[in-house]
Amino acid sequence: MRGIGSRLRPILPAPVAGWPLIAFRGTRPLWSAAEAEAALGQIREQYLFWPTPRHDALSTAQVKLTGSARKPSSAAGLPLAQLDPRALTAIEAPEPHPGRDWARLAGLSGTEAEALTLLQSSRWRCPWRGIETDLASGLEALIFLHSTARECARPHATRGFSRWKRRAITPFLTGPHGPPRHLTNAEPMPEGMIEIGWGQRPGATGWTAEDGFLRSIGLGVRDVLPASLVFARGRLHYDATGANALDKLVARGPIPLPLIARARHLRRQILAAALTKYNQPAKAPALPRLHDRLAVLVPGQVESDASLLTGSPGIRTNRGLLEAARARFPEAFLLYKPHPDVETGLRPGRIPEEDLTRLADAVTTDPSPLPGISWCDRVVTMTSQLGFEALLRAKPVTTLGRPFYAGWGLTEDLDPPERPGQLTLDELVAAALILYPRYIDPISRLPAPVEIAVEGLERLNRNQNRPLARLGRLARLIRSEILNAPEAPKWRPSR
Repeated sequence: MRGIGSRLRPILPAPVAGWPLIAFRGTRPLWSAAEAEAALGQIREQYLFWPTPRHDALSTAQVKLTGSARKPSSAAGLPLAQLDPRALTAIEAPEPHPGRDWARLAGLSGTEAEALTLLQSSRWRCPWRGIETDLASGLEALIFLHSTARECARPHATRGFSRWKRRAITPFLTGPHGPPRHLTNAEPMPEGMIEIGWGQRPGATGWTAEDGFLRSIGLGVRDVLPASLVFARGRLHYDATGANALDKLVARGPIPLPLIARARHLRRQILAAALTKYNQPAKAPALPRLHDRLAVLVPGQVESDASLLTGSPGIRTNRGLLEAARARFPEAFLLYKPHPDVETGLRPGRIPEEDLTRLADAVTTDPSPLPGISWCDRVVTMTSQLGFEALLRAKPVTTLGRPFYAGWGLTEDLDPPERPGQLTLDELVAAALILYPRYIDPISRLPAPVEIAVEGLERLNRNQNRPLARLGRLARLIRSEILNAPEAPKWRPSR
């Protein structure tokens, strides 16, 4: 579809300053009267005619718009985000200022017929790809961005983040207050701000951020920016010492059928795009051909990982994992896959060579998990997300720990966690991949629905072997080797 040129006049503001404009004034009718009427109802019901207000927005009776279309201000000199649209009675803006069109769509000036005519000829741009789209899709994108901005209606601040983590988290927490503030450990938290920490911390009272399950094209340890993060207060999904954030989300009630259908489509989209958490390029090694032995893939983990410290009370070492897998399936062919971060030498978890030779039949160092998942009959894991990726591909999984995907009736669990109920695979996908994380489109770096993020990851994944992509990986490798800061001290839960 065509892009929309900057010559077109916007008829609705961006939800947050700096985000792209989506709706523009057209010159001829493109949409039916019924489509325009339905769109106008949504625009007014959800206040899409106004930038997303801050949590402390002021009530006002009348606003006079001045300045540019992208950065309008009130007569009092306040950004529009500081004004509450629910208290507006009129908007004054001389033609040809776009505020006049906003006022029509808000019902604060002009007639209903003028507003509908304006919408019938409106043109819409996809904020993530910059291409022209239809009214329904454009409106859906605008609603999504408004709802995302409202989640950040209060100001946020991080504490003690490294420079690269500040860069990673900023688009997830940008709202009508602007980007989050980044504080050092010595700076006091300003009153009224929501504190965001990274990873589960003992005694933390604020919100915690952690990588999502569809993260990036490349390893986080190599400073690759994430496409998804989860935000939770209290226990994160990998903490099985009590009810965690994912458990509480599921316990709210049955997942609606339309969301289950969306999850089923998302799962197919992920499989078709051949996506995993990190999407490392496969080396395509030759895996052994077996005829009469059970093929078992055993993924290693970083032994200091919080998912082991809080989610695997029995076994927390890769050697222990292999010993348990051999005891559970004594006649099986065990293919051990070391964790990529352990292979880099930057994280603990390496198994001594003599133990590895004794316990495993073969080792694959392919950074991609997909060849191993395709090869195996079963996965045996402590808490690795590779088990979830195997579930998505209909492979049986045995868990020794208590990962977020165990205990729902989908896996064989040797140490099952307590869960609020049973789930189908699509219900788990809906909870874990749609409801729980937030997503950023890895191409535009804007907040995005999961489907847009997956589309962006797929595009980047396809281009991994192009010269510029290889050069970028090499640059990140060199930078991370030189600048990679040591991880914060790990903690162990009390027994």
